[in-house]
Amino acid sequence: MNRRALLKAMPAVLVAGAMPAVAVAVTVDPMVGLADAYVAAFNEWEAESAKDDGGNFDTPRHLELDEIKEVLAEKMEATPISSAACFAAFCRYVHVDNFIGDEIEQFPDMRRWQWKKIMEWSKATTA
Repeated sequence: MNRRALLKAMPAVLVAGAMPAVAVAVTVDPMVGLADAYVAAFNEWEAESAKDDGGNFDTPRHLELDEIKEVLAEKMEATPISSAACFAAFCRYVHVDNFIGDEIEQFPDMRRWQWKKIMEWSKATTA
């Protein structure tokens, strides 16, 4: 459905109370969705770490979130970056995954496949 058709249909949809159906029709790019899910899991992991018993990063929820983050990272590794929005989402994930915002760490670790994806996107946009 193109934008013009969607805008024409909007009043009827709102009157019919079918707004959720319209929201489902809007798709999120896979990389954006994966990165958003990873950042949310990471934020929850950090919140768990702030709890009294979370200092060793081995609570049941930590371990569960570690598995979730690993699965999401594997999916991101296999998902191509296809747009500027995907690239921005991927950079947001890399920033969180590698603690790049940490002012103490001068040389944060970065997974080779993450750097490779960034370089591939860089080459694709300059070619």
